[in-house]
Amino acid sequence: ILLIIFILTFSFQFLSKADDISEFEIEGISVGDSLLDHFKTKTINSARKYEYKNDKFYGLDIWSDKFKQYSAIQFHLKKNDNKYLIQGLSGTLIFGPMIDYYPSSKEECNKQKKIITDSLSSLFPNADVSSFNQIDAEDGYGGKAIRQETYFVLDVGEIWVQCITYGKETKKKETLYDNLKLTLLTPEFIEWMAIAHQ
Repeated sequence: ILLIIFILTFSFQFLSKADDISEFEIEGISVGDSLLDHFKTKTINSARKYEYKNDKFYGLDIWSDKFKQYSAIQFHLKKNDNKYLIQGLSGTLIFGPMIDYYPSSKEECNKQKKIITDSLSSLFPNADVSSFNQIDAEDGYGGKAIRQETYFVLDVGEIWVQCITYGKETKKKETLYDNLKLTLLTPEFIEWMAIAHQ
């Protein structure tokens, strides 16, 4: 099934001005919320789950018709936490069809990325900001990808804005979407990632 998502112009309604990253929202959801306040247990239990070698945390992908700007959100949760408190979340915006090569992805994704990063720069003028662009990055599927990434490092967590678009050959071989991800992460989850990848 080819899923085509029309590009949305971000108005930054998903973010509200605040000093604490926990008050920032993606689709009305933020770090520190209980996932149970937004989804039924049945939806949570049926979501695609990612388990890591260092299993202090795990990930869940939820696709929902109630999302207005994003196609899906990935949540990071702590193992054995019955309250399902969100330690990180990534909203995913899709460009073009899943399988076919979509040459406009890079331009469209970068346009939306610039809107987001410009707004974040205004909101966090003292953030430690770094950007990376890789034209022929390994995509993990034996092909190449274009990665355009900007990271905002704050005292209260991190915000990532990432565009990943795939080449013709990779799109033929794999079921992949060109996508933009906006990610919010707590300091605790960031610290775990640093340890887990050592």
